[in-house]
Amino acid sequence: MGRALLVVALAAPLLAWSWMRMETGHDAWQATLVVLLALVPVLVRGWARAAAIVVTLFVAGAIAFDVGAGWSLPGQVLGRFGNGFLEFYDVQVPFARAEHPHMHGVLLIAVFAFTLAFALAVAARRAALAALALLVGIGWPGTLLPGHDLVRGALLLAAVLATTALLRRHPGHALVPVLAAGAVVVVAALAASSSPALAKRAFLGWQHWDLYTKPARPVDVSYVWNSSYSGLTFRGKPTTVFTVKASPQSHYWRVSLLNTVVSGRWFEEPEPEYGPPPVPLGEPGLIPARERQQDGWEKQQVTIAALRDVRLPGASEPVRFGDGRGVGDLIFDPTGIAFAKEPLSRGDSYDVWSYEPSPTPSQLAASKPSYSGPIVAPQDKYREVQTRVYPRLFGRPGRAAYVRYLMTDYARADELRPFLGLYQEAERVAGGARSPYAAAVALERWFRYGGGFTYDQHPPPPPAGVPALEDFVVHTRHGYCQHFAGAMALMLRYLGIPSRVAVGFTSGQYDA
Repeated sequence: MGRALLVVALAAPLLAWSWMRMETGHDAWQATLVVLLALVPVLVRGWARAAAIVVTLFVAGAIAFDVGAGWSLPGQVLGRFGNGFLEFYDVQVPFARAEHPHMHGVLLIAVFAFTLAFALAVAARRAALAALALLVGIGWPGTLLPGHDLVRGALLLAAVLATTALLRRHPGHALVPVLAAGAVVVVAALAASSSPALAKRAFLGWQHWDLYTKPARPVDVSYVWNSSYSGLTFRGKPTTVFTVKASPQSHYWRVSLLNTVVSGRWFEEPEPEYGPPPVPLGEPGLIPARERQQDGWEKQQVTIAALRDVRLPGASEPVRFGDGRGVGDLIFDPTGIAFAKEPLSRGDSYDVWSYEPSPTPSQLAASKPSYSGPIVAPQDKYREVQTRVYPRLFGRPGRAAYVRYLMTDYARADELRPFLGLYQEAERVAGGARSPYAAAVALERWFRYGGGFTYDQHPPPPPAGVPALEDFVVHTRHGYCQHFAGAMALMLRYLGIPSRVAVGFTSGQYDA
C-alpha cells in the first residue's frame, strides 16, 4: 500500500495540473482536496470501497459545485455537472473561473474521477489500466489547449514509465526494459512526425463529436482593441457576436477608435463624459453641417449574441444612441463611442443612429488641408507621432524639412529615428501628393497592389530594437490588419495628415 500511495502521490499533481490549467483564477486548495478525497476509497476494501466511492464522489460534487448537504444534493450535482459540461461547447478555454463556476466544477470532478481511477488501478497492481488512466486523464485536457505539446508529452511519458516500473514486483529489475520501451516510443514518434507518408490528422477526431443538447448558443467573445502585432490565431467555428436590423447597405461596424500612438503601437484614449450626450455626438470643430440633419441618419437595432464588451458597435459615424433593453446607463466619448457601465450580455439590445457620408472621389480630391478643432493647438489631436511630437500639417511650408529635423537634431530624435525608413517610404510614395486625399489614395494603392505586401496572420517577429511597423513597411512586408492600418495611419501623420485607426467589425452577411 505504501508503494501504491507513492505512485499516486507522484502522478496526481500532474493529473490535477492538466485539468486546472483550462481555467484562470483557480485555487489550488480545492484541487488538492478532491485529490485527497479520491484516495479515500483506496484505503478501504470490499463492499466498503464501493460505498466510499459513492460518498466521496458526492462530497467532491458538493465542493465542486458549492452545494449544501441534503436529499437534493445528488440532483443538484448532476444538474450542474451537465450544465457545466455543455458550457464547454459555448466558452473558449482557458475560461475565467469566476464567470463560469459550473465549468470549474466539471474540472474538479474530472480531477477526482481520473485520480480515483488511477489510484484504484495502482492499488490493484494493474499497470496497463493505470497507464490508460494517465494517458486519458492527462492527454485529454492536453489536446484542448495550445502550446508546450512536447513538454506535456514528455511529462506524460515519464509518468507512464515510472508507474509501470514502480508497480513491478522488483522495480530495479524493470528499469532497463522500461527505459528501452520509452526510447522506442520516442524514436517512433520522431519518425512518424517527420515522415511525409503519414497524414497529419488525428486517428480519432473526438474533438469534432457534437454532444450538445442545448439550443444553439454561441460563445462569449471579447477583444483587446489596442494594437499588439503579435499574431492572430482563429479557432473553432465562426461565431455570431451580434445581429443588426438595418438597411442592406454594407457598413463598417465601428466599436472604438485608436487615437494615441506610442513607439508605433496604437492605443485607445477615451475621454468619457457623464450627463446627457450631445446630439449629434461628435467633437466640436469636426461635425459637418450635413451631419446635423437628422433626415440623413440611418437607424440600426443591435442585438448582442456573444460580444462581451462595454463598447457599443454602431455603423460608420454613430451620432446618437437610444435607450436599450438590458444595456443600462451609457457613458459617451466625444468621438461617438458609447460605453455601457457593465459588459454587454447575450440578449441585450439598443438603437443607434449613424451618419454615413458618401462624398465622391472628385469632392475628396478637391478638399483642402484646412484643419480646425482638436486637430490644431492646443490639443493637436490626431497628428501626434510620439508623445508631444507633432509634424507640421500637410501643405504647410517646410513640412518635410521639419520632419527631418525631428529625426536628426531634435532633442528626442532617438525616439523617432527607429521610424526613419517608414517615414522615407511615406515621402517616396505620397509626399508629392497635391491633397490629403491624394496622399491617402497613393498609400492605400501602395499597400494593396504596388508595395509587394502579403497578408500574414503570423508575420516574423521584428529584430530586437526594431519597431514592428518599421519592420513591416521596410523589410518583411508581411502582416495582418493591425499592421496595414497602423502603418498607414502613422505614415499619414508623418506627412502631416491627421489620422486615427478605427476598430470594429466588417459588414458581415446580410439576411433579407
